[in-house]
Order: sequence, then structure tokens, then C-alpha cells
Amino acid sequence: MSPISEQRAVSSPSDDSATQTSRSTHHRSTGDSARIEKRKQNTLAARRYRQKRVDQMASLESALKETQDERDALKVRVARLEGEVETLRQLLRS
Repeated sequence: MSPISEQRAVSSPSDDSATQTSRSTHHRSTGDSARIEKRKQNTLAARRYRQKRVDQMASLESALKETQDERDALKVRVARLEGEVETLRQLLRS
């Protein structure tokens, strides 16, 4: 082998490993970037889910309050009507 081809043979493996390291680093940084982006997306999705749950709970609490108010109004109406019925019964007895 000539000294030039010998030098190429010796330098090729190191060049290849440098290229592989560069590719590996690029692949790793691309993988890290993709992982970071996926993590950001997951964080945003979790935030949206929690907000949706908070909104849903607020909506349910509002509906509960309305139902309780309606129930209380109906209780008052029932008491008033029962009083009216009792008054009418007394009128009939006398």
C-alpha cells in the first residue's frame, strides 16, 4: 500500500466515526427537540383538560344553585297553598 492510501485508510475510520458522532448528535438533538415539543403539547393538553374540568364543575355548581333556588321557591309555594287549603277548610266547617 502506498503511504497516501494508507493514510486514507487510517483517516477514513476516524472520519466515519466523526461523521457518525455528528449524525448521532444531530439525531439526539432532533430526538430531544421532538421530546420537548411532545412534552409541551402534553402540558398544554393537561392544562386544557384541567380548565375544562373546572368549567364543568362551575357549570354543575351553577345548575345546582338554580335547582336549589327553585326547590326553595316551590317549598314556599307549597306552604302558602297548604295554608290556603287549611283556611278554606275552616271556612267550610263554620
